[in-house]
Amino acid sequence: MILTHAVADWLLSSGVISESDIDGPADAAEGQIVLTREASEEFENGVRVARLLHLLSDEVEETIDSLKELNTPVAKLYNWNVLLPRLRARGVPAADLVPAAAGVGPASMR
Repeated sequence: MILTHAVADWLLSSGVISESDIDGPADAAEGQIVLTREASEEFENGVRVARLLHLLSDEVEETIDSLKELNTPVAKLYNWNVLLPRLRARGVPAADLVPAAAGVGPASMR
């Protein structure tokens, strides 16, 4: 996963990622960094997104504790279906995120 330095710095300061999650610069001229495979997979399966949502919310959300830490399409689909209502409640238009994040549908047949 490639992030801009600004986004990476924000995620670092919030504790969603750590220095060990950064694999290196993607393009120094563009100000981008690459996350490690493990960190990227945790964003893809929604675990890091849930951590970020928890930090941005004053509420304790027990259902986020039920997220699967696997990287299978079924686990991703489950996690994103748990996260979608929380994203929508914060105004994120996330309708198309689930199939892409879960790796289901035509994009996964590459």
